[in-house]
Amino acid sequence: MQDTNALMRQKLKSCNLNALFIEELGWNHHRAAPLIVENDGVNYTLNAIAEKHGMVAYECQPGPEGQIPDYPTRGKIERKVAKSSHEHIVVFINQDRTMQTWQWVRREKGKPTARREHTYVCAQPGDSLIQKLQNLMISLEEEEKLSVVDVTGKVRQAFDVDRVTKRFFDRFKEEHKAFLSFVEGITTVADREWYASLMLNRLMFIYFIQKKSFLDGDINYLRNRMQLVGKEVTGDNLIDALKGVQAIYTYNGSRFDLPFINGSLGIDLEAVADHHDLMYDCWRCNLFGGFKTVERQLGIHRQLQSITGLDAVLLWQRYQNYGDQNALDLLLQYNKEDVMNLKLLRQRLV
Repeated sequence: MQDTNALMRQKLKSCNLNALFIEELGWNHHRAAPLIVENDGVNYTLNAIAEKHGMVAYECQPGPEGQIPDYPTRGKIERKVAKSSHEHIVVFINQDRTMQTWQWVRREKGKPTARREHTYVCAQPGDSLIQKLQNLMISLEEEEKLSVVDVTGKVRQAFDVDRVTKRFFDRFKEEHKAFLSFVEGITTVADREWYASLMLNRLMFIYFIQKKSFLDGDINYLRNRMQLVGKEVTGDNLIDALKGVQAIYTYNGSRFDLPFINGSLGIDLEAVADHHDLMYDCWRCNLFGGFKTVERQLGIHRQLQSITGLDAVLLWQRYQNYGDQNALDLLLQYNKEDVMNLKLLRQRLV
């Protein structure tokens, strides 16, 4: 039995759009008469091929020359279609049915409309279009709960890539800046930026393949492998240890410690006590970098100066795998210095 993507690809290549929407995407037949739109003396015929809760999909036939109308003309056609069906998708095709231009327009109150288009040539694999169309699939389970708002949301998710890309890029820049501040031992700015980008890209790659269950079948592979929790560290024990605590101070805990504790133990520490991330206080005082970098800037002494966060992970692995008590003792001393110096940092910032 062929998978859905293969069937969608077949119907795209053969330009069988009615079957694509009805059989693969789970939309309904639409019995409306063809819509005739006139523009600059040329009549364009739009056949309603499917609908779902008020969202109508149209197939627009080519103009007299057999080609897909140009960009300005497509815009004029869309505006006239909107008078008949406010929420819609228009698929423009050429006479040979070898090319398609999918069009959707984003409408938001108080904002100008934004036209989103995707052109597909039938000789292409069409993976990027198929990926978008997967968002338009309606299952039987969700059918009863759907409204035109929900369907519009699905179409927006499929075609409003600029919005998604901008949000992703903004978040990437934010995380890149934070990651960059923790890179030590690389003196050249360009090399530090390259290293931060490389590590983030690798983490994103692992994140995406984990969500496909390609890593030991574990969709939370990163969370479960990057944060190792000892047997005595449980959610109940953590709550007991924090009884009477009104405030928790961390350095970069908002991005690292608290999310991993929540992921590993199911405890949201911000719901247990007030959380104060001292890293942001440091930024306001023009103190940037990792915890140890800030310590050096403020003259806060650390005995185990040569041990890094990566060394701490390796020490824990040595204890777990080989029962190395010296490794555990060194790790506990390292952790103690982290806690005590965090207290000193807070005092320096007051």
